[in-house]
Amino acid sequence: MSNTLPPNSGASFPPFDADSVDRYLDGAMADSERVAFEAEIDRSESLRDEVALQKQLDSSLRAGFGAPPVVPVAGILTKEEARAFQPKPRRAGWPREYKMFGALAALLAIAVSIQAYFWMTGPGTGVEERPSLASVYYKLVNHKFRPSEECTTREKFAKWMATRYGVALAPKEDRPDVELVGWSYSGAISNYTGLLLARVDGKPVVVAIDTVARQNDWGFPCRRQPDDENGVNFFSTEIDGIALYEITPLDQPRIIDNLAVFKAPG
Repeated sequence: MSNTLPPNSGASFPPFDADSVDRYLDGAMADSERVAFEAEIDRSESLRDEVALQKQLDSSLRAGFGAPPVVPVAGILTKEEARAFQPKPRRAGWPREYKMFGALAALLAIAVSIQAYFWMTGPGTGVEERPSLASVYYKLVNHKFRPSEECTTREKFAKWMATRYGVALAPKEDRPDVELVGWSYSGAISNYTGLLLARVDGKPVVVAIDTVARQNDWGFPCRRQPDDENGVNFFSTEIDGIALYEITPLDQPRIIDNLAVFKAPG
């Protein structure tokens, strides 16, 4: 005969814990314990939240792995009597540890999928792709040759170089055919590449500037790439550990051959 207790019968049970939630959701509680547990659910908001969370987790696991087998209870005995006389069956449902493991495995699978997506859709080589010097030149020309910072004097030129690269390079002499427009920036050689914008005989000329050390890590020569437009020439030099590349429509360099370490007038 079943000993079902009403919620307020006064019967006492051990404090309900996480295992009690699992047994309740798996239908593994005796009727009396189930009634007391449901009464506690009505009283405790935190217990209601725990039960709701476990239901969601169980639903997710069943969707991914299939529902656990249901153990039938045979005979004419009540459920409590059947549990008392039959060998204790393996608990239906997923143990709490397996649920947590399953959730972590699902998160890991998502992370692996995201990584695989970026690996498959990223560049085909391990070398970081950077814009060619010719493409940088034409982009500046097509955007009206506007600098980020002005550069109108040798002193400003030297200060910019000293601040950015530690070497105060500047033009050795002022040339009437050379107009210093200003400075811009690029990722052509490294993330610290500077660009000097100038006009020589009224034509746009760009000098890409970076350290020799970063230039050596570039991985490809500073020349025109196969998909670049024609019409510009390349000239290069190194001064005190600074690499300079002049990209110009002219047939000879007119800026990098006029650079040296700046010495302020005494």
